[in-house]
Amino acid sequence: MMNRQKRRVENPHLQPTFIINFKMRMILLVGVLVIAIITGIGIYIGHFISNTMEEQVGNRALGVAESVALIPELAEAFKHNDPASIINPLVSPIQKATKAEFIVVGNTSEIRYAHPLPEKIGKKMVGEDNERALIFGESYVSKAVGSLGSSVRAKVPVYLDGQIVGVVSVGFLVNDIQSIIKSYNIHLWIVLLNTAIVAIIGAILIASYIKKVLFGLEPEEIAHLLIQKDAILQSTHEGIIAVNQNGMITMINFAAQRLLFNQVIHSKNYEGMSINDLSAAKHLLNFLRDNNDQIDQEILIGNTIVFANKMPIYDNNSLSGTVFTFRNKTEIDLLTKELRSIKQYTNALRAQTHEFSNKLYTILGLLQLDKKEEAISYIQQESMVQKNWIRLVIQKVSDPKVSGLLLGKSIRQAN
Repeated sequence: MMNRQKRRVENPHLQPTFIINFKMRMILLVGVLVIAIITGIGIYIGHFISNTMEEQVGNRALGVAESVALIPELAEAFKHNDPASIINPLVSPIQKATKAEFIVVGNTSEIRYAHPLPEKIGKKMVGEDNERALIFGESYVSKAVGSLGSSVRAKVPVYLDGQIVGVVSVGFLVNDIQSIIKSYNIHLWIVLLNTAIVAIIGAILIASYIKKVLFGLEPEEIAHLLIQKDAILQSTHEGIIAVNQNGMITMINFAAQRLLFNQVIHSKNYEGMSINDLSAAKHLLNFLRDNNDQIDQEILIGNTIVFANKMPIYDNNSLSGTVFTFRNKTEIDLLTKELRSIKQYTNALRAQTHEFSNKLYTILGLLQLDKKEEAISYIQQESMVQKNWIRLVIQKVSDPKVSGLLLGKSIRQAN
């Protein structure tokens, strides 16, 4: 694997091109996803906190208003000639205890009998949202702009002898509520920011781990290698079958499929199938059970006798599968016969060359002895014998390979 990485560095032009590497892409994708999720969660929780806070403040104000409206002394004070002198001192301690921004009590004409600012007592209430309490006797929470500013206020009617004689208004300023909400939101976003930082650090660690598991290869490189190796496996003339440690088939190349099924079939028809269920390859079972490496063993695949080889696959010193490769015995036999014939032709040519050299030496000897007529006669005689023999073989034997073999044999016999 180190060699493969080295080749990748030494031959960058042979690899797929990519602008951002896998590790950085994964960090960016996870980072963007985390930021998007955390932003969505932050906005939702912030909105939820805001609504919940206003609702809680409204319920708190409503509870205080109902408690004040039920004070007997407050209702009886409406019979007094100067209700404000009784009501204002009565509700002022309650306002301080409950930390309400204001507790205002008014009569049916909306004239104030109690207010945090003494100068506002005796004047008409502001906000124009008292009708539901004074006319219909409802207790409710509203949001309006009063004399102290925008506030969330609770309105509760005051009853005396079964009749509505006034209204209690308890409120908390919106600015104060927003300040509390802002404080909560700051803490929320700090927590979410820390969560995002931890998530991004986790993304970096995960990306580094995955990069290490992939031996430093990019996804494009893995896809390129997969396509390349699949093309090599499918184009090879040898049949290849791969099984996992449980004997389940994981791959059969085209050559093996033609031997097993007499055709090329889709991988879904055999992948995940046990080799026990593949009847055409049943003779591989004994081959598979043998723990030793096997080389060029004759077995039957389908209806074809093949020379099979077995090689175990190890992953971290643990057996993870087995690869079988096999070649058609008939094809190898034909190739062997062809090689044998070529060897015979070679031997015949070698013998003919040797005989021809002997004859040349004979002619050379006759010439050196100044026996020209004997040399000429010898040449003519040998030429005539050779021509007659070649003509006879060609006429009697139609197969050129057989005739060539006979001529070679005759020369070897002569030698």
